[in-house]
Amino acid sequence: MLSAWTHLLNFYSAFPFTADYFYVEAGSWSLGILFVAIYFIGKWQNRRIADQWLEEAEPLFRTQFSYTGSSVENGMGLIEESKSNYKYFCTGRRFLTRFVADLEVLSSENNVLRVRFKLQAGSKKLDVEKALQLVFTLIDAAGSSIKLSPNEKKQKEYESLSYEEQQKVDALNQKKAARKRLGARPTPRGFYPLVRVPFEKASKAFRLYHKQMTRELAQTTTQIEALDDVDGQQPGHRMDVDAAIVKLNDLAQKLRDLKQSSKQNVQEQENELESCTKRTHYLETLEATKISGDASTTGHHDRSINDRLIADYLLRQGHLESAKIIQDTKEIGHLVDYDLHVECQAVLLDLRSHNTVTAIAWCSQNGSRLRRLQSTLEFHLRLQEFIEFVRSHKPLEAVQYARSFLTPLAMQHEQQTFRDAAIGEVQVAMATLAFKTPEKCGIEAYEKVFSMDRWQTLVELFRKTFYEVYGIHDPPSLCIALHAGLSTLNTRTCHLTRDANLKARLARRAEGRKNRREGGDAEMSDEDDGSGDDSDEVWFKFSTSYEKNKKPKREGEASPDRSIKDSPNRKKRSKHSRADSCVPICPACSEVGSQLCSGLPFAYHPHSRLVCRVTQSVMDEHNPPLVLPNGRVYSKRGIDLLVQRSTDGMIKCVDTHDVFAPADVKPVYIL
Repeated sequence: MLSAWTHLLNFYSAFPFTADYFYVEAGSWSLGILFVAIYFIGKWQNRRIADQWLEEAEPLFRTQFSYTGSSVENGMGLIEESKSNYKYFCTGRRFLTRFVADLEVLSSENNVLRVRFKLQAGSKKLDVEKALQLVFTLIDAAGSSIKLSPNEKKQKEYESLSYEEQQKVDALNQKKAARKRLGARPTPRGFYPLVRVPFEKASKAFRLYHKQMTRELAQTTTQIEALDDVDGQQPGHRMDVDAAIVKLNDLAQKLRDLKQSSKQNVQEQENELESCTKRTHYLETLEATKISGDASTTGHHDRSINDRLIADYLLRQGHLESAKIIQDTKEIGHLVDYDLHVECQAVLLDLRSHNTVTAIAWCSQNGSRLRRLQSTLEFHLRLQEFIEFVRSHKPLEAVQYARSFLTPLAMQHEQQTFRDAAIGEVQVAMATLAFKTPEKCGIEAYEKVFSMDRWQTLVELFRKTFYEVYGIHDPPSLCIALHAGLSTLNTRTCHLTRDANLKARLARRAEGRKNRREGGDAEMSDEDDGSGDDSDEVWFKFSTSYEKNKKPKREGEASPDRSIKDSPNRKKRSKHSRADSCVPICPACSEVGSQLCSGLPFAYHPHSRLVCRVTQSVMDEHNPPLVLPNGRVYSKRGIDLLVQRSTDGMIKCVDTHDVFAPADVKPVYIL
């Protein structure tokens, strides 16, 4: 504007003030004065239009910003009190019909939103309703912290909460909004590590890549700036040309290496993101299979789940080669985190070898996650390094190490209780410097610090922290699935059966030792000693009448059992037959199942529910249970099926392979 007036005055000064040019100059000055008058009149008119628009918008502003509790009479003060800033001004062009509004929304995230409104040429009224609708739509899109909630009751309840509770509510609302926006269903808890692990690996790769790139670029920029300023000399005398060429070549090679490293890091991130995509598609396929109910597809996915759980369990136990075989043979490599567990086992192996280098390096790579979890792993690793310095009689190095690492790590925690505990441990460790041999000083607190059991504690702490960082279940998912299944089968009858099995095994072992002392059959004593593969066998005499009523002729005739006894390989074949025929029906009654069932609650079964082992159908009044003389119970349909399978019309027990006549079968009544 000032430049325009300057040009106008220069134009007027070019003409002398004479009578010949009086009318020209008078007309020019009149036009200039008229232009200035119109400008200020138009500015006042636009200000009046803006105030009128603001007054018309005041009711809607009061409705939208009612949660602020403002008592201001005008809309301008209302917006300013709601921690927003509203400005308006005019341009003074096109007959003063253009109106510009800048709305700055200053939230806790420092978001700034600028909105521009224009009046059409010749118009003096702004469409208030549409303009405000656009403003609030843009505010919502910008993610402002201003909450335009029509529900005043909920808003007051929200304001009555503490700051921490408000943060939790905001985080929960954001998760719900994101889930609703993406249309995603919550991930089943059993499959949570399947999705979390590749996400964390991709996040870790990006963090390391970002740190490396930032550090390398900063160093390169510093070196380039150093080439331009060497001891403040003149440009022509700063550096020898050959030396400058050498440095530039070094910088170029460094940038090429950085580019290659960036490509590798990007490829690694793409691989992890591809793994996330594959696993997400796998979960979607599982969900679709459940909906469709296809038996063949469901069985295939169930087997893949079992294979994945077994491979994951083997990896957790350190059996990497066995897990690799399952991963390759079952083609579940995209569902198993083999490389992750290899990294974990390598660090655990170093800790068992009393080496903390790899564990500390892992902590530095995952520092942000450890700080978020408030983990004490790095502090205890550094404390163990300090202890090793003292054990090696290096007090100066120990003191310097404590100043560099122990004190900052001890004060890092947000909670006062953690800080006090860490400072107490540092004080105890520093006090050991006063002894020549602290491990033999006779003070229990100092001897405990130098105990070798601390290494095993570090192993367990690292394993726990590693699983927390990547969201891996502890205990393994296989154990969780087994406990969930066994808890539905574990009954008081299973408990009694397990006790009876234990007593039977102890009795057989005692009988075997007695036979050996009396010089009995060595083979029989070995077999009865329980040293064979019959750890999961159930040996019960459900019916003593069957043993008493056995026909004597079966003992003398050449039966298959007799031939097995007389054969040279009797022991091997008898063990095989026993292991095959005496596997318990109920997993909770077996020896392994009994160990897993310890501590589990009993299943709630108010009514007995029997399932036939032959037909896999439930026994009820339409399919009643029947018992054989050896105590095995089958359904009526199962007995009929066994009769149809035999050629002589007899019933062959599926468990013991004993043969009975149909007349020997008796009904069973469940109370």
